[in-house]
Amino acid sequence: LYLPSLDKVASRSIVGPESGHPGASRVEPDGLKEGEMAEAGTKLSLDQKIQVVRDAFEAFKRGDMKALSDTWSDDFTWHARGSVFGGDFKGKEAALAAVARYPQTLEDITIDFHDIVANDKHVVALANTSFKRGGKTYQDQLVYIFHINDQSKATEGWIIADTEMAAKAVQG
Repeated sequence: LYLPSLDKVASRSIVGPESGHPGASRVEPDGLKEGEMAEAGTKLSLDQKIQVVRDAFEAFKRGDMKALSDTWSDDFTWHARGSVFGGDFKGKEAALAAVARYPQTLEDITIDFHDIVANDKHVVALANTSFKRGGKTYQDQLVYIFHINDQSKATEGWIIADTEMAAKAVQG
């Protein structure tokens, strides 16, 4: 499990030009430096997998749903079981429709990474979030989990949130 230095990540926002990630000068065991792509047929480095997730969140924050869905495989599945927008959404179009409900229903969504960690199987993003609904501001800590393939695409994603708080916010 790769754990970037917390002091470099703790307050980093996905907003603005600070889209780089910790370990910029870090050399992966396979010899790749951050930002270099793996050759076709080789495994992505952990930093490259983390960057796929960062790129997806940056696209979401900009409201660029096409760029967001470009980080997903065609058979991407979004799992939001128990969520106010709950369910399992299979395929890029179904997942995009589900994820698009967040900015359609909630106002002023912010997502600030506490940390992003990765191993060979998962990228896990721990995020402090807030949004407004009906004149009230709600804050939560969310966990996002992704599978990233060697073509730099997310194949599956999960959101884990305080569903009771979100339900109260949406239902009023």
